[in-house]
Amino acid sequence: MSNNIKSTIAILLLALTIHTTYPSPTMASPYNPPATRLRYHSGEMLDGDIPISILWYGGFTSLQKSIIHDFILSIVPNKTLPTPSVSQWWQTVDGFLLKAGKSRAHLRLAKETTDVACSIGRTLGNNDIRMLARRTGARKGGIGVVLTAVDVIVDGFCMRNCGFHRGQKDTTSPCYAVDCTSDVVSLGIASRCCESDATTSYAYIWVGNSEAQCPGKCAWPFHQPEYMGPRYDTPPVGAPNGDVGMDGMVINLGKLLAGAVTNPFGNGLFQGEKMAPVEVGDVCPGVFGKDAYPGYAGDLLLDGRTGGCYNAHGVDGRKYLVPVMFDHHSGSCLMLV
Repeated sequence: MSNNIKSTIAILLLALTIHTTYPSPTMASPYNPPATRLRYHSGEMLDGDIPISILWYGGFTSLQKSIIHDFILSIVPNKTLPTPSVSQWWQTVDGFLLKAGKSRAHLRLAKETTDVACSIGRTLGNNDIRMLARRTGARKGGIGVVLTAVDVIVDGFCMRNCGFHRGQKDTTSPCYAVDCTSDVVSLGIASRCCESDATTSYAYIWVGNSEAQCPGKCAWPFHQPEYMGPRYDTPPVGAPNGDVGMDGMVINLGKLLAGAVTNPFGNGLFQGEKMAPVEVGDVCPGVFGKDAYPGYAGDLLLDGRTGGCYNAHGVDGRKYLVPVMFDHHSGSCLMLV
């Protein structure tokens, strides 16, 4: 046998050996988050009564709106709900508030506005979202929620994020120190401040319907993921309310509500840099149940009637898939199922 043939065989054997040392794509390990310690930076949090004001920007059906309505209503403590429940899931947020010396958060629907005609266009930037947030009529200590329809394009949507939360705060305004939740609001400037939609200190959230734009990114696991993970062949799970876009919005809205309550103005609860904070809903990305790993949402509950997958019960028989959040007691991702 010539030296050239021997060399060729040796190279082939080496290549075969190297190839067989790669792990099988189905041998993924359950997700374990890195060691995390969320730090409270002694800033403001939202607690007590938190009115939620929603602006529906674009076309939403009454059924689609009810999915969001019922989700927010499900956050309120309700011992009559089956477990695991959305209110049980929210207890993680309340735990962080109590640890910081705050009161539990009581979210409630306060006001709704609809702009079906998309009065400032269907292509929006961050400044447009801020302007729409003012139109929600959010009050001091509340949260304005801007929800954009499936045909509305927002700068950075799908590319950088699926939604975001910000804080609107003007400490120079004479309305800044006014407590609109007080039983007694005097006449004059205090009364005008509390009647105005231009409240000076509130958080706001934007979430978009991704069904037509990037469901594999912002509505996963109800759609095949855009990336090719270890189990890229894992099929998507059924949306618990039968609407991929709206059930995806619930996931993102839930995470952002938790962030807006615990870190509304950038000096609350987070890890890392202020301009790129890791918040309570960010520590366990893509995890919805036990044994989750990239490409697999985890072991979920199955609704035998609809085929939808969920991990939390809501009001009026609703079922939701909510993101797993970081628990300060255990220092780990807190699984509902």
